[in-house]
This record gives sequence, C-alpha cells and structure tokens, in this order.
Amino acid sequence: MASDDHQGDCYNRKENKKSTNGDKRMYGYFRCDNCRRSWESGNSWEGYAQECLRCGKKVYPYELSELERPDYSDDMDDLEIRPGHPQHLCEKCKELGSYCRSHVSKK
Repeated sequence: MASDDHQGDCYNRKENKKSTNGDKRMYGYFRCDNCRRSWESGNSWEGYAQECLRCGKKVYPYELSELERPDYSDDMDDLEIRPGHPQHLCEKCKELGSYCRSHVSKK
C-alpha cells in the first residue's frame, strides 16, 4: 500500500524507502502499473523512482541487479552524458540537480 507522501506513484516494490544503498548505481527493471509500459535502466538507484515516459507516474524498480564492469575502463573524470538517460524523468537527477551518474562514488 502506498504511503500518503507518495500517493499516485506506481509501486512495484514492497519497500520503497531510501536507504544507504541509494548511493550505488545499479541496473533496474521498471514496469508502470498505470499504463503497463516497461523499461530497463543502467542508471537506477535503490529507493529512487523514474517517471514513466508515457503517463508521467513515478515508478520504482521491481528488480535491481549489480552492474557488470565493461571490458574498458570508465574514467569518471572524463564522463560525458550518454544519450538515453532522460534526466528530467529521473528522481535521483532531480534530487542532485545534475546527471546522477556523475555522482557515483569511486569505491
């Protein structure tokens, strides 16, 4: 059941509270319960929603998995915004005020 502060959001996970894991970028699977649109994102964060492109509802990932490291080195200092991540639909980007991936910790 959705809490009052998130009324109208699509809840696809049992627990949608922000946790310390919200600082780690993950691969997420999304499905909007409102319009049935599905998508995947390599810029997903535990406890953070993405807005559905079709209907505008907040959708939390129903599944998250660890990102696999590519064969090449991803130099975060020279990070360029790659096409495909709509920052205006990303709750993490909105909270940070900039591209969420540029705030990934280098742990």
